[in-house]
Amino acid sequence: MKKRSKPLTSDLINCLRRDASRKLSRIAAEINRPVTTVFEEEKRLRRTGVIMRYYSSVDFEKTGFAIQACFFIKAERNFGEIAERLMRSRNTNNLQVLKGSGLFVEAVFRRMEHFLEFMEKLPSDGSVHYVIEEMATENAVLPENLPVIL
Repeated sequence: MKKRSKPLTSDLINCLRRDASRKLSRIAAEINRPVTTVFEEEKRLRRTGVIMRYYSSVDFEKTGFAIQACFFIKAERNFGEIAERLMRSRNTNNLQVLKGSGLFVEAVFRRMEHFLEFMEKLPSDGSVHYVIEEMATENAVLPENLPVIL
């Protein structure tokens, strides 16, 4: 009986999450699949929106952004206005909507004065948490039986 190979989609996504800068030919060799098959699957995942974009994970401290903070903001009123302002901010690195009309914001700053200016523009009913060390980013490993809805 022929051994069934592992699912291509989850293998490809996991490889790209570890390092999206690698060539697809190298990834194909790593997961033991033909290059054309991997290329077509990557193209399909981009076309269907499963893979939304590629980006670089940056060590902010090495780029001069020594202050990294996370904010939890209750935004029951003016929710859209606050979110728009945060999306336009050059300091906002990540922004997510939380259940219950709240926002989670991760922001980075070069100087304390920039941090304080950012804080002044936020509602007062939130909380701030300072990031001391980033231990994992984009670290989840997707299962082999990945149910990709297309």
